[in-house]
Amino acid sequence: MEEAVLQLLRTAGYDVVDSAGNDPTLQEGRSGMEIAGRGCWHQADALADFNVNPPFSNPNRLIVEAKCYQLNKPVRLSVVRGCVGVLKDVSEWWFPSASIQDTASKGRFHYQYAVFSASGFSRDAERYAFAQDIYLIPYQNSRFIRSMIDSIRKVSHIDFGAESDNKINIRLSELRRNVRAALQTRRDFELRNFSEYASETIGSFLNEVWKIRGTLLAMAGRRFPIHLVPSPSINILELRPHYNVRIYYDEVSWYLRDTHTGENLFSFDIPPQLFNLYAEHGHLTESSALNLKSEMLNRMQAVLATERETRLITFKLDAQWINYLKDQLQRFSKL
Repeated sequence: MEEAVLQLLRTAGYDVVDSAGNDPTLQEGRSGMEIAGRGCWHQADALADFNVNPPFSNPNRLIVEAKCYQLNKPVRLSVVRGCVGVLKDVSEWWFPSASIQDTASKGRFHYQYAVFSASGFSRDAERYAFAQDIYLIPYQNSRFIRSMIDSIRKVSHIDFGAESDNKINIRLSELRRNVRAALQTRRDFELRNFSEYASETIGSFLNEVWKIRGTLLAMAGRRFPIHLVPSPSINILELRPHYNVRIYYDEVSWYLRDTHTGENLFSFDIPPQLFNLYAEHGHLTESSALNLKSEMLNRMQAVLATERETRLITFKLDAQWINYLKDQLQRFSKL
């Protein structure tokens, strides 16, 4: 799941961190990449650097955690609580201590943490994430990513020649390298040390990721992130700079719908409690502490990165989109 998310974020302006290289804040651990914290080193299997650096800011580095649980098992508070601890410690690495010398000459990043979930989040997890600046991205009600999620859920212990889930004996770091390389280069999955069944199951997963051909991360009111997954009919690299859209929900998924053609351009999902918290605390209303102009509340912007350029895509929204989402989410949460 994490390798799929990393691949999909490439068109959203993120460069995957594949190795420690000359970065003093990273090292290769026994189980994968590790990040230097103020107290200790922390394992972080999925890292991505945002390739657009705003003025007066350190480079943004995203720690990605992804969970592909069954539908009736949302990500709970304990997972988000662990993310908060890691984020706090790695963000404080810069402060000097007896064990760290010459910190002024070392790299410094603005760390962010996002949890992606195929089965949503518990109410407590959403409330805690809001309070601690952990970003939550659900996929449960995003139609155009569902086939990819289904392909991940089909991977089982059989694909690794094991009798049960708790008897899988593989090097996870090797599996990650193989999957990441296959996703990036579109070459066949390396089957060394895996059973013959892995070729079909993991191959199906790779094909589902390739079908999506990239995604966008849009910001609502400059505060609330929404992961936009394009319709199979959309070539994300050919998107226009501006779209007039409406937000639509059809009991299966949320969509951004083109106002002129009626086509569903993107699907997405929203954590209900988290969205309401952003709205209630003024981040998505005209009473925001930032005193945003009303037109800023009627559009979302996303970065689109290609091999040739990086540009903004702007989605102009109906004036009443916030109230519509609040009404729909309140109704949805009661089902």
